[in-house]
Amino acid sequence: MGMPIRLDERRYVEELKCLVADFRMWQDPLVPLPDGFEDDLVWRSYRVFGQTSPADIIALAVRTRDEDLVAQGEGFISDSVSMIDDEDVFGWLFRMIWGKELQLRQQIADADVEDLDAIFDFLTSACRLAAHVLLGWGEGDTSSAYIARLFLIEQYDEALNCILPYSNVSLNTNETELVASDLRDRAIAAAMRRGETAAMETKLHKAEDGPHYSSGEDSTASDDGEGLDVADDGRPFPQSDVLYLFDADHTIEAYRYFLDHAEADADGELDDGSPWRRPDFVQDKLLTLAGAGIVEPLVSTALEQGDGDRLEAALNLLAIYRGIVCDDGILALPIIAARTLQDSDGLRPDADLDQRMRYLESSRDLRSSMAAMLLARIPDPSWSRKLAVDLLNADMESYARHVRELAES
Repeated sequence: MGMPIRLDERRYVEELKCLVADFRMWQDPLVPLPDGFEDDLVWRSYRVFGQTSPADIIALAVRTRDEDLVAQGEGFISDSVSMIDDEDVFGWLFRMIWGKELQLRQQIADADVEDLDAIFDFLTSACRLAAHVLLGWGEGDTSSAYIARLFLIEQYDEALNCILPYSNVSLNTNETELVASDLRDRAIAAAMRRGETAAMETKLHKAEDGPHYSSGEDSTASDDGEGLDVADDGRPFPQSDVLYLFDADHTIEAYRYFLDHAEADADGELDDGSPWRRPDFVQDKLLTLAGAGIVEPLVSTALEQGDGDRLEAALNLLAIYRGIVCDDGILALPIIAARTLQDSDGLRPDADLDQRMRYLESSRDLRSSMAAMLLARIPDPSWSRKLAVDLLNADMESYARHVRELAES
């Protein structure tokens, strides 16, 4: 990626160090605190770290005064400040994600399944934190949005390659060799995939010469998109709606084809020259349609297990997304999708902590996925960035206000 990455590190570090100072002052029983201090401390923990596990730990520590949580929060912020002082913000993000991913891959290679879920959860949270920092403090709309999306869909390889040249990472000889070898191999793979996908996109658009989608009940698009048009109701970014419908229809059809022809795929006979017969291309499309948190894991598991029922359940959810975009527009999708969680047990007044935490993680998965979708499909990077920040911050009121501004502009 040739775009420069600019980050207002000074402002971010100032906010972080102010949070650290106040968290330590809060721990001192001899210091009188003003009214509302704890509420402000919790709010600023999410302001600095986003909707992530580190912010949760600090918030719970403040609310409960649990000694273990206080120690965990203190440990994380102390390590973060120390690493940022030594290696800047990009170096901190790089080490946090790359180091944990190496640990994960080593455990998988050694068939060591202990604590794998905890490592996966940490990586997911760290990637959301990286996206939060890039979108909140990044100064280039296009570059920061591009890399933030890579983190949100957990494509660490390309994202880490993008930020490494801008970080002040200090590596010993062994680490240098490992980073160089690891990221070189992953960069080559990512570049090949990008080039292949770009070539397929070019071929596809030449063949279709500008698809036009319909809002009719038949959701099966023809190869040239003929006869498919969204409603001309003044909605923002109508072409994004058009492309969403086309890609959703073809993605659904492609995955059904992959399941039906799994044996041919294993023999290398699946590719007939169409990009929609290439699993990597179709997966990239799925990630732009639904992100990485909800639909894609269901699809991947279904294909691995040859489970047609599970695949249909996942594709039915994607078809529901498609219907929402068709009827109400792409910007309505995150709002309506979020309502599907309102009946969760985690929202009941008598819900226990486990139920509340499951609801919290499900809602974060959904909002992160929707943010990644908007970053991929809204053509105006300044608006896609604003909307993505609203979703990642769980600020649906601000999101709805921004959508109204777009509709009225």
